[in-house]
Order: sequence, then C-alpha cells, then structure tokens
Amino acid sequence: MVNNYASWVLDTNCGAHICNDLQMLQRSRKLSKDEVVLRLGDGKVVAAEAVGIINSVIRDRVRLELKDRYFVPSMIKNIIFTPLLDNAGFEFLINKNCFYLMKDGSSHLLGKLNNGLYILQRSDWIMTAQNRHKLNNLENAQIWHARLGHISQDRMKSWWTQRV
Repeated sequence: MVNNYASWVLDTNCGAHICNDLQMLQRSRKLSKDEVVLRLGDGKVVAAEAVGIINSVIRDRVRLELKDRYFVPSMIKNIIFTPLLDNAGFEFLINKNCFYLMKDGSSHLLGKLNNGLYILQRSDWIMTAQNRHKLNNLENAQIWHARLGHISQDRMKSWWTQRV
C-alpha cells in the first residue's frame, strides 16, 4: 500500500495539499513556471504545475473540499496537510496506530500507520462534484453497532456518555 501512487498521506509539516494526478483537480488553473515551488524533505525543489480544488465524499456521508490543492506530477504520494483540515473544523485522534478524522462528533475517516506514515484508506473516499448529506443519528448508530461487533445499545450508550 505504501508504494501506491494513489495513496493519501497525512502530513503536519508540508504546508499544502499536494496531488500527483491532474484529473483529481476541479476548477484548476495552470501555474506559471516557478509560481509555486516546494522544497522536499531531502532538499530537492519541485514546482507545482497547477492548483485547484478536490471535492471528495467520505464514507458516502460527508463532503470534504480540499482547496488550493497543488498538482506536482513527480510526487509519489498525495499529501493532505492536516492543519488545513483543522482550519476547516475537523478534529483528529491518533490511537493504537490508527488515525481518525472527525467532524461534528463522529468519525469520518480512518488512516493506519504504515512504515511511519499515516496512510488514508482510499476505499472511504469518492471523488465527486456532487454534494452529499450526512446520515441521520439512527443510521450512524446502526453503523457503529456493526463496526463495534454488534454490541448492545446499552453498551454503546455507556461508551457515548463516557466519551470512549
């Protein structure tokens, strides 16, 4: 999974959202030569070729819009800059080698630690220009009931009140 060019990696120090596939971008514009230059961790300098917006739907519920996403074809991974997600109102939880992205109190995205990187599970994402809606509370409860091994409703309520 780490060698997959379609992988999405979480980064806290990058400074920008970066993608390696121009087809991901919507409402993009071509950048002039050296308009946006990025310095990689090894000191190498690469130029972004375009900038645009990526619209995604996470787990068929929540719309995520990544603005100012730079297209850099030489990048091996797609990078999501976590401070920009924080600015968009998302919360983060890292626990037991898993990364959870939450909004409005419910988990929307899961990434797993792999070779020192949190790799987002691409199967949870759908690239789209359509707006989607959140599931209602009953549907969310049913999903968590299944995810947690079909535990009882009382146990789920107990965990919820304890904020487990």
